[in-house]
Amino acid sequence: MVATMAPKKTVLVVEDDRESNRLLSKQLKASGLQVTSAAAVQDCVHHFAEYGLPDLIVLDLELADGYGTDVLDDIAYAPQRPKIVVVSANVYASHIPLTEYEDLIDDILLKPVSPRGLVALVKNLLSIE
Repeated sequence: MVATMAPKKTVLVVEDDRESNRLLSKQLKASGLQVTSAAAVQDCVHHFAEYGLPDLIVLDLELADGYGTDVLDDIAYAPQRPKIVVVSANVYASHIPLTEYEDLIDDILLKPVSPRGLVALVKNLLSIE
């Protein structure tokens, strides 16, 4: 009898700061997750069209070509929506209203984000030990 391994959980890191994106992606990959990254809203649109929705999205609110809420709008009515972790420099002082997205967002982290803390949160949201 051959044991089959469950497929890796997929995570999309959406962050336009190159160094933050690299660091968060690297830490999530090291924890055994399948990670892809995007730096803009349009990157997300292309990713969803090509690969479908990931299991979880780490989403910056202010991106080079728009806002994280544009990404949330794109997935709001998906039959199986991913878990969403919003990261922002100051989400509470931001001019981007999040109240209408409360049902979509699973957690909010303020920058600077601890990569280890993010991994622990992601594993918890995805029910991974």
